[in-house]
Amino acid sequence: METDGDIISRLQYQLKEAEEERRKAAQYGLKLVESENLLQNQLDELQNDMNFEQEKYTLQREVELKNRMLGSLNIECETLKQQQNVQLDALRRQLETLHGQEIKELKNKVHYTKNKMNLLFIVIAPF
Repeated sequence: METDGDIISRLQYQLKEAEEERRKAAQYGLKLVESENLLQNQLDELQNDMNFEQEKYTLQREVELKNRMLGSLNIECETLKQQQNVQLDALRRQLETLHGQEIKELKNKVHYTKNKMNLLFIVIAPF
């Protein structure tokens, strides 16, 4: 049979073992928490990287779309310039034609007036 001293020694030993196991469990739990924090930080970093890449991709698509729109607008602008140049040339030709007609009419009036004056001088001259 065990004596009180043996029981106390055994219980002290069991207590020591239990405390050692509890200490090891606490250290293991602490390591698990640290590992979880590290993994969470890595996950957060990966999510940030993924969000950055997604935003970058979205912005690249927007830039491509705006470049295509700019190209279309440049083509449209050039087409409008060409149309305006054609219209301007037509208006210039029309103006030149009208100007030529007015000059011709004025020359005819001058010629008619000269002829009238010559006739008038002929009629007046004998007097």
